[in-house]
Amino acid sequence: MTDSTGACGHHVASHDGDAGVTEELKACDPMRWVGLMNTLTAQIEEILIRELICS
Repeated sequence: MTDSTGACGHHVASHDGDAGVTEELKACDPMRWVGLMNTLTAQIEEILIRELICS
C-alpha cells in the first residue's frame, strides 16, 4: 500500500512509542515487536483509507 516514506510510514513512526513498540522491546522480544508493528501498520492503513474514502 504505502512504503516507509509515505503517509503510513510517517504515522507509524509517530505512534510506535504510544503503542509500546520500543527499541528495548525489539531487542528483548523481536517476534512480539514485529507483531505489534504489523498490527500498528494495519490499523494506521485502515484509518488512512477510511479518511481518504470519506473525505
